Amino acid sequence: MKLKNNFPLVTLAALCVPMLSIGSDAVDTAVSYDDAQASLPVVPPEVGADVLFACDFQETADADLFVTYDRDGLTPSSAMLTLGFQTGTPWIFTFRDSYTSTNYYAGSTSSYNPAGQADDWLVTRDAIAVPESGYVLTWCSQSLDTQLRDGFSVYVSTTGNQPENFTDAPVFTIEEEESGLTTNADGEWVEHTVSLDDYAGQDIWIAFVNDSYDKNVLLLDDISVLRRRVVTLTSLLPAATTDDEVTVTATVTAIDDVVDSFNAYFMVDDDNQYGEAFTGLDLQPGESYTFTITQPMALGEAGGYTSYQLWVECAGVNEVITDSIAHYAFEPQHKVVIEEGTGQWCGWCPMGILSFEYLKEQYPDQFIGIAVHNDDVMTVTEYDRGLGFTTFPMGIANRTVLCQPMTAAYALTGAGTFADAFLAQLALVPEAEVRLTGVTMGADSVLTFTSQTRFALDAVSEDYRLAYVVMSNGFVASGFQVNYLYNGNDYPIFGKFGPGGEWGQQAIVGYPYDDVACCIEPSFDGAAGVIPASPVVGETYAHEFSIDLSQCRNIAEGVGLELVALLIDGTDGSVVNADKYVISSGSGSGIEDQYSDGLTLSYAAGHLTLSGPHDGITVYTTGGMVAMTAGSMVSDLDLSSLADGIYIVSVASDGGRKVMKVVVD
Repeated sequence: MKLKNNFPLVTLAALCVPMLSIGSDAVDTAVSYDDAQASLPVVPPEVGADVLFACDFQETADADLFVTYDRDGLTPSSAMLTLGFQTGTPWIFTFRDSYTSTNYYAGSTSSYNPAGQADDWLVTRDAIAVPESGYVLTWCSQSLDTQLRDGFSVYVSTTGNQPENFTDAPVFTIEEEESGLTTNADGEWVEHTVSLDDYAGQDIWIAFVNDSYDKNVLLLDDISVLRRRVVTLTSLLPAATTDDEVTVTATVTAIDDVVDSFNAYFMVDDDNQYGEAFTGLDLQPGESYTFTITQPMALGEAGGYTSYQLWVECAGVNEVITDSIAHYAFEPQHKVVIEEGTGQWCGWCPMGILSFEYLKEQYPDQFIGIAVHNDDVMTVTEYDRGLGFTTFPMGIANRTVLCQPMTAAYALTGAGTFADAFLAQLALVPEAEVRLTGVTMGADSVLTFTSQTRFALDAVSEDYRLAYVVMSNGFVASGFQVNYLYNGNDYPIFGKFGPGGEWGQQAIVGYPYDDVACCIEPSFDGAAGVIPASPVVGETYAHEFSIDLSQCRNIAEGVGLELVALLIDGTDGSVVNADKYVISSGSGSGIEDQYSDGLTLSYAAGHLTLSGPHDGITVYTTGGMVAMTAGSMVSDLDLSSLADGIYIVSVASDGGRKVMKVVVD
């Protein structure tokens, strides 16, 4: 399973700046571009007198603007290897936004196996001539992970582009770059500016150095050397829409000087330029003004992307945004899947149950949770191995973002949580939808159904697959659930698993589990070849499939059953979209008697009586310690010698177990 590079929409100068309102009567807008050709430029700004160097990583050739040095020689961790990092490849230039944007940026990792300190250099290849004072170096950066935040340093050399040439102290350094709280998979871009006045009249080379120890990924974008900026520009255009045209609107913010006027322009697909002048502003430093260009932006054919440039010219200096808008043919139904690794042996795993319940209550139509058990009687081996979790409880949203049920402070929301990862994935509009239809149950317990996949946007992969999961609700398994939340007096959020709760015991017997994975078909990676390599936008692709429920685990009389369809991108293993269908709501808790036919247990007056063959008896304390054992020949076990208290009796039989709670007094 690989991780997908799903990152947020990023634009040049995505700044956290104060947004002070200004009365509309303070602004005079001039006529459109066609009536003001003498004062408005006919091409967007490029490298020239005001811009000495610019790289937004949009083109493959942008990588040639730099030389890189892997000075640490360390081996990236397995997670980083899936992203494309390797020894000798210290920087990657093809990190992507969400698939509804065409924005790219660069990244460097400091996550190694074994752990170590990064020393990865990104250096401008050619000299940059700084003619005079008044020029600055600007860039946008962020840490990929909110908790393992990378730091870095920036150096300037006047003698060459080899690391040995950078002998002066860094012009900028930060131990931990910011990362947004909206998601642990991606952060918020932070723009930095460094004066180059000390290098006026000289040729310079610039180096960005990831020097973090055992963190995650540092991201860079929009590196420029330009005349000191007068305003910032923030686009308010949508990343995706089903409309045929959009209103062009953005916000300018004065930086250090009063701004009385500016010209604003946009251009679509390197053609069709429009612009207007805005005057009479009197913007004080830090104040912002949101403007709208009268001419709307016409988008290309539905199902594709429309590239655009948006820029403003103020006091002879240009601010530019280059991005794209995804023009959806329709709004796809969107559901996010979190697959959780859990187990009866895992004392913290009841937190996963609480998190799933919270998300199902808050987002009943968008959230799908699947509990994939590990090393207990509910384990579906292929599913468990496919996820490959080594820490429990652990989840993965759309097989893209790793997450945990709660924060370290035991909150259901916040960085790194199921809820956080769910919302981050929900914000990414998928290119296609999948819907389950025609679900029928035969007398032979064979489930037959059809999934229908339809693309609202041009496909981004040539290998889409479908996998199907049957889940049970209200399933009572043999054994008991270890529960570390039972004594969490300071955490009311533990609810039914906490002190005084319905299930507030250290060893829980008889709990009705929901969202339990029963089987995944035809495989963890899904069926290949069921969707064309080049699907047509708007076409529906049907896939008929059957599942023999007698071959699934964790199904018993009285349980509720649900069917989940997973649309998978086979190139990276991510879940593009999903759907869920309720087969039956169930009539109560299901008991897995199929594993213990012919065996009955009864308890009275300190004696446990067994009727039927078995393979041995184990008696546990509520703390999970073995209190007594007996062999397969015992049919009457005297428990009266045990200390007074509650015990759990587990009897092995016919490959399964029969469980009973008893009280010794």
